[in-house]
Amino acid sequence: MLIDFILVIAGIVVFMIPAILQKERRSQFKNDFSRYFSRLAVLSGLFVSVVELVILISDFEDRIQKADVKSIISSSTELFLLIFVRLRPALVGILLKLIMIPFTKKKNDNPKNQNSQEDLFAILSPREKEVARLAARGYSNAQIAEELFISVETVKRHMATIFEKLGIESRTQLH
Repeated sequence: MLIDFILVIAGIVVFMIPAILQKERRSQFKNDFSRYFSRLAVLSGLFVSVVELVILISDFEDRIQKADVKSIISSSTELFLLIFVRLRPALVGILLKLIMIPFTKKKNDNPKNQNSQEDLFAILSPREKEVARLAARGYSNAQIAEELFISVETVKRHMATIFEKLGIESRTQLH
């Protein structure tokens, strides 16, 4: 279990390197570290689990080619149990994400202001709300597109609709 934890942490560090090296992502990384870390924890855990499962399955295939029917049945039971063992890094990643949840939530400084903003955002579609929240956090159109798996042109259209619906003229007014 300790080795799984170490592998997941090593994976997180490896996955963080591109974000640290890219200038446009560095500010996003610094501003939202806990959210970024929790995402990478799950990604790293899944990656380590997949690698372990691939190794396990290739080992199992080698054993099947050399074995008889009785040993294959006992090996199948063993494989089933080993698959769960190999999923531990993914579970460690998910556990790290759960640990980071308290650090990713924003505190409401002014509840009255929050309610008036929620009323304004009620007229936006769910996707427009996602785009608006990311834009309010300072994400660029390209970063929003990457985050939501949509094109930059789609982000621009959503932003134009958001500005029109909310009666605003710039991203700074989304705060």
